[in-house]
Amino acid sequence: MVDTPGRHLSLFSWLSRWPEWVGFAAFLWSLLYGIFGIYWTFDRAGFPFGTNDVEADPYALFAGLRPEVGAPILAGLCIIGVIVALAITQGWGRKILQRALLFFSWGMGVVLAVLIPDLRILQHMAYALAFLYLGHITWTIWNQIICLLGGVLWIATALAYQRGLRGACQHCGRSPDVGRPGYSAHHWGKWFTIAAILFALPYALSRWAWALHIPLGIKASDLGVIPGLELVEFALGAVCVGGALLTLGLIQRWGEIFPRWFPFVSGKRVPPALAIVPASLVSIALISGALSFNLIMIRLILAKGWTAYNWGVGWPAPFFLLWGLALGGATLAYAYRRRGRCKFCGEQ
Repeated sequence: MVDTPGRHLSLFSWLSRWPEWVGFAAFLWSLLYGIFGIYWTFDRAGFPFGTNDVEADPYALFAGLRPEVGAPILAGLCIIGVIVALAITQGWGRKILQRALLFFSWGMGVVLAVLIPDLRILQHMAYALAFLYLGHITWTIWNQIICLLGGVLWIATALAYQRGLRGACQHCGRSPDVGRPGYSAHHWGKWFTIAAILFALPYALSRWAWALHIPLGIKASDLGVIPGLELVEFALGAVCVGGALLTLGLIQRWGEIFPRWFPFVSGKRVPPALAIVPASLVSIALISGALSFNLIMIRLILAKGWTAYNWGVGWPAPFFLLWGLALGGATLAYAYRRRGRCKFCGEQ
């Protein structure tokens, strides 16, 4: 990369050039994880999914997966991923093959980022934000984080490749013959943002009710059983409300220009990646966690039925999925609005 006068390289400028390196990153991730998959095929004790994950039930979608089945499948998917990433970065294939490469890329991203991680990722994120405490993170949880990051790489690879196939700029997604969603993004983005804020509140409401010893959907005898649990419930609810307030920045001026009271950078432009990257990761974690959360509640209902004393635990579950989807839409609208003139293709 050639540096020009007055230009400095930073984390944000590096992130802005993601289409140039994300395919190679997906290739490297698939290669390294594929090596582990081959190793786990022969040494099943280290396989971090299914029956080897003692905490998987009831959280994980693949709780019953056995190593002798899962490890070869995982290794095979990663080997295919290596070939696909290489084909994408080298521009191999035409027509049908390109569509197959695109389909695999999106599928790989969804499996790694949404289906493999479960509610435990979201739990650790919440405790980290509420108490600056990560707790006891086991190898299986670290593995989920690795898969989540791999999924993000594959989703980004698929997005850049899809843009390239339709002749659009891989960095901003614009093409001369396509409309400009940035002009309307303020309008539909506002509704996504409001929805994301509202969908964040049910969980906070239930947690704060329990913190105040209000038996909302649970037995009164279940309240106050563990000393200090009220503080935990209040803090977890506060994390949701805090996230809702930060989401508001996606449609407010302080989400684009740092407020005057903000130290060191007051009045300066907020780098778009500073909001887009964490909001996107939280959106993915919410959707993934929601699938796990709803699976837990379905199992609970099938086992014990829906009673007056267990609905309080599960009623926020559907809102988690809606929250994640709405936050994703709000983040997309924010990205459209903040694009400005693309420094790579010149479109505005």
